[in-house]
Amino acid sequence: MKEKSVYCEAVKANVMKSARCPEYECKTCPELKTSKASPIKPKKKKTPKTKNSISEVDLLKLWPVYTKHPPIKEVSIDAFWNDTIPTESGIFPDMKVDGIPLSDLLRGKHDSFNETKNPVYAIETFLLAHMHGLYPPLWALEYLAGVFTEWHKANGIKKFDEVFGIKIKGKGKRTHPFEALLIEDRNERLCWQIFCLNLLFNISIEDAAKMVLARLKAIPGWDKTGWELREVEHTSLEKYYYTKGSKLYNIEPIRNGLLKWMRDEKLSFLKSFPKKSFPLLRSGEPKYAHLEELLSNS
Repeated sequence: MKEKSVYCEAVKANVMKSARCPEYECKTCPELKTSKASPIKPKKKKTPKTKNSISEVDLLKLWPVYTKHPPIKEVSIDAFWNDTIPTESGIFPDMKVDGIPLSDLLRGKHDSFNETKNPVYAIETFLLAHMHGLYPPLWALEYLAGVFTEWHKANGIKKFDEVFGIKIKGKGKRTHPFEALLIEDRNERLCWQIFCLNLLFNISIEDAAKMVLARLKAIPGWDKTGWELREVEHTSLEKYYYTKGSKLYNIEPIRNGLLKWMRDEKLSFLKSFPKKSFPLLRSGEPKYAHLEELLSNS
């Protein structure tokens, strides 16, 4: 029979009974009179540390979740007492706005807000979500709550421009955040047209930029913003396209969607540009002969 080992308080270690104290009388131990033998202490297993951070791979699997407004705003007394009130609003199926998933629009505005700190993005996020029957994202609500709290603490003396951080001292010092947002929105729309012209009709970025600006100028009173937005030169638009615009649209899902356009859709888009803006009419370059043929056969 295997001899049992015990934990000796005197030496602070496990010892064999016969080797250390044959009689196993801890009470009379000369080294430790008050000690008591105890069984071997089991070793504690080390638990692996868990990381709180999310890896980049797992992050790609995440998807923003938004909650729909309750289906009804008021209920009858009977429904209240009978507990038949619908309590779950559910997660919305991703809807599209002008062909773009709503979740992408909301996420894009959040990214733009983080990048620029422009308060208009938070306001537009609130309005966009509410307009489509969703509770606004928490980040937008927290920002707006902070602004309203500051205004309320100041007893309404501060103007909203000031609490939103968009107060501009003097004229011409810097562009108003709302004006800056409108200019960016205009440029992004123009870049979308440049991308379409380049992908669908193989028109160079330089010529496409000239075409979209000619189309913009041909629309009477196109600037209805009230800000009298400054005009953009085709060279500046080209630079904006290469630095930002192409990154917005030159991605596989958008390219594949555009390439599925039917011939009638392509022609309708192409004919929306003034004829004098077409590069083939300005330069007569043979590389654009396919446009002339496409238009003549329509």
